[in-house]
Amino acid sequence: LVRRLLENGANSSFVNRIADPNVAIEELIADPVAAVRAKHPVGAAHDKISAPRSLYGAHRGNSRGLDLSDETSLATLASAVSDSARARWTALPTGTSGGADQCVINPADVGDIVGHVRVARAAEIEASLVAATAAAAQWRATPVTSRAQALREAADAMEARMPVMIGLLVREAGKSFTNAIAEVREAVDFMRYYAREAEQTLSTATPLGVVVCISPWNFPLAIFTGQVAAALVAGNTVLAKPAEETPLIAAEAVRILHDAGIPQGALQFLPGAGDVGAALVADQRTQSVIFTGSTAVAKLIQRQLAKRLSASGNPVPLIAETGGQNALVVDSSALAEQVVGDVIASAFDSAGQRCSALRILCIQEDVADRTLAMLDGAMRELAIGNPDRLSTDVGPVITAEARDAIQGHVAEMRARGHTVRQLPLPPETANGTFVPPTIIEISNIADVEREVFGPVLHVLCYKREKLDALIEQINGAGFGLTFGLHTRIDETIARVLGRIGAGNIYVNRNIIGATVGVQPFGGSGLSGTGPKAGGPLYLGRLTSDGPAIVAECSPPPALDAYVSWLRERGHSTIADRCATMGRLSALGFERLLPGPVGETNAYVLHPRGRVGGIAETATGCLLQLGAILATGNTAVVESNFLLGEDSAALRSLLGGRLHVVTSLDAESDLQSILFEGSASGLLALNQRIAARPGSILSVQARTADSLARGEDYNMPLLLEERSISTNTAAAGGNASLMSIG
Repeated sequence: LVRRLLENGANSSFVNRIADPNVAIEELIADPVAAVRAKHPVGAAHDKISAPRSLYGAHRGNSRGLDLSDETSLATLASAVSDSARARWTALPTGTSGGADQCVINPADVGDIVGHVRVARAAEIEASLVAATAAAAQWRATPVTSRAQALREAADAMEARMPVMIGLLVREAGKSFTNAIAEVREAVDFMRYYAREAEQTLSTATPLGVVVCISPWNFPLAIFTGQVAAALVAGNTVLAKPAEETPLIAAEAVRILHDAGIPQGALQFLPGAGDVGAALVADQRTQSVIFTGSTAVAKLIQRQLAKRLSASGNPVPLIAETGGQNALVVDSSALAEQVVGDVIASAFDSAGQRCSALRILCIQEDVADRTLAMLDGAMRELAIGNPDRLSTDVGPVITAEARDAIQGHVAEMRARGHTVRQLPLPPETANGTFVPPTIIEISNIADVEREVFGPVLHVLCYKREKLDALIEQINGAGFGLTFGLHTRIDETIARVLGRIGAGNIYVNRNIIGATVGVQPFGGSGLSGTGPKAGGPLYLGRLTSDGPAIVAECSPPPALDAYVSWLRERGHSTIADRCATMGRLSALGFERLLPGPVGETNAYVLHPRGRVGGIAETATGCLLQLGAILATGNTAVVESNFLLGEDSAALRSLLGGRLHVVTSLDAESDLQSILFEGSASGLLALNQRIAARPGSILSVQARTADSLARGEDYNMPLLLEERSISTNTAAAGGNASLMSIG
C-alpha cells in the first residue's frame, strides 16, 4: 500500500495515515488515496493530487490497470488466461454464420492455433455496405447522449473482461502481459474520451455517413476500437476491417460494442486481407476512411478516393496515421542512466513494433562511448521469448515475412560496414518469428533509408556545434511523428523544440505509450494527415461541419496589414470576414492536459507552413489569402491574374507571406491546399494532388456560391497539432510536488 500511494504522488505523512484503524482494509485495497482522504479531510495541498481513477476529472474515469506484482491479481489473471486459451475464438463477417476456415496462429509459437477466421467475400462486402447505408439515417437520428452511453457501457464491459482480453492479445498479437494490459486500458480510454467529447462538441453536428475503418496489427484492439468508437459516436455507420493477422481480438471488441447497444447495422465487421479494404475504399457509398498503416498503402487509398467526390460534393475525408522515422537526441548534460532506461523501452518494448518506437538515437560525441557501452550492457539483460511468461521482455515480430525483412536490413547494414551489436536468440524461440534486439552504428540520418518496423536501433554521434544541422537532417527525412530530447539545459529544449517538426515530442522521458486525452497521438508529413487520435479535433473531422476549437486569439501582424489593405480598396465585407477568421482561428492555442503528477502535457496549435490556394474568382482568392494568413501560414497562389494590378502591391505588403507560382505541381513542400471552383475542377485537382509523391495533402473546397453564403474555410484544418510531454521530475526533483501548498 505504501508503494501504491507513493506511486500516485502521496507524500510520507499522508502515507502514514494508513495506520488508522478506522480506515477499512477493503477500502484501502480498492482505492488507497480515496480511502485515506475519506477519513482524514486534508487541505488544498493534498487535494491537488488526484487519485488514479479520478485523474481526468469527474466526467471521465481513468481505466483500471492490473498489478502484476500482486499475487491475487496474478492468480486471477492466470485463471482468465487459461480460460482464454480454451475458448474457441472465431472471427466472422457480420451477419454470417458457419465455420471459419482459416487458422490464426500465435507468432511466438506457430504450432499454437489461437482461433479461426473467415474472410469476407464479395457478396458479404456488398451486403454490409447495403446494411450500413440503410442504417445511417436511424443511427444519425440517435441522440448523441445515447451513442455516448453505449460507448461507456462497452468500456465498462471491456474493462471487466480485461483478463480474458489480455490472454487473447498475448497469443494472437505476441504482446507481453504489460503491453496487453496497457492496450486494453487504451481501448477503454478511447471509448470514454470520445463519449465525453461527443457530448460536449457534437450536439448539432452532421455525420458524414458510411465510414470505413482499417486498423493495424500492432495495436489490434486499441487502434481498432479508437477508430470505430470515434466514427460511431459522431453518428456515422461503420465498416470495420481489422488487420489480416489479428482479426480475433477485433471481433471480440465488436461483440462487446454490439452487446452494449450499438446496432448491428451501424457497425459491420469485415475481416480479410488488403483486397477487402480496397473494395470498401473504392465503393461510392463510402464517405470517409480512417486508416493506420504504411505510407505506401495510405497513398494508394488517397489515389482511390481522389477519383470521386463525397455525397456533399467535397473531397472524401481520409484520416491516416502512417508511422515515422523517430529520433531521440541526447546531449552531454543528460543523465546517462535515465537515457539508457528510456532508450531500451522506446526501441525494444513491443519488439519495436510501435509507430512511435525509437529508430535513431543521436548522442553527443562527448558522452557517446560511455552511453553506448551502458546501452549495450542493458540490451544484453533483456529476456527474449514467449510473452506468455512474465519474465519475457521482448516477444516475437508479427509474421515470418516481417522477420525476414528486418533480418535483411540488418544483413545489408552489416555488409555496408556498419558495426552491428545483436543479442543471440535463445533455443526456445525456434518455433516463433523472433528478431533479437539489435544496435547498428551509423554516421548519418540518411543511412537509414526506410522505417524498420522491429527491434532495431540505429545510433549516431554528433558534435555539439552541429546540433542545428542534425535537427534539419531529422526534419529532412520527411517524417513527423515522435521525437525525444534528453537534456538538462532549458536553452537547448527551447532551441530544439522550436525547430523540430514532429507531432509528438517527449522531453527527458521515453517516446512511447501516448495516453488518450493526455498525449493526443499523430504526426504530419510522411507520418500522416492528422487530426490526432485522442485529441480535441478528431471527432469533428468525422462530421460535415469539420473540427472546431472555441478560442479567441491575437491576429498575426500579416493579417492585420492585409485587412487594412482590403479596407483601403473598398473590400470592407471581405475585410470583416478575414478579421473574424484571425480572431477565431485558434492560432497559438495552448492547453495543459490532465495527467499524473511529475509531468506536464501541453497541447498546442501551430501554423502548417506553406498552403496552396487555387481560386476561380477574385473574392475566392482574397478569402483564401485571409484564411491562410489568419492561421499564420504562407500563401502559395497558383496564378495572380485574379488580383490584377493589385498583385504587386500585395506581394510587397506581405513580403515572404505570399508567393505567386505558375503551378502548384512544382511546389514540393506544400502542407495543405484551399480550392474554390467547380466540381469538375475539384476532381481534377484531387487527382493531381494524389499523384504527387510524398505526404498526403488535404484539400478544402468551396464554391463561389458557398463562399457567398458565408461558408468560410475551416481554420483548425490549417493548423498543425503538437503534443509536448515533459518529465518535470527529471531535473532536480519533482517541481510540481514541491510547489504544492
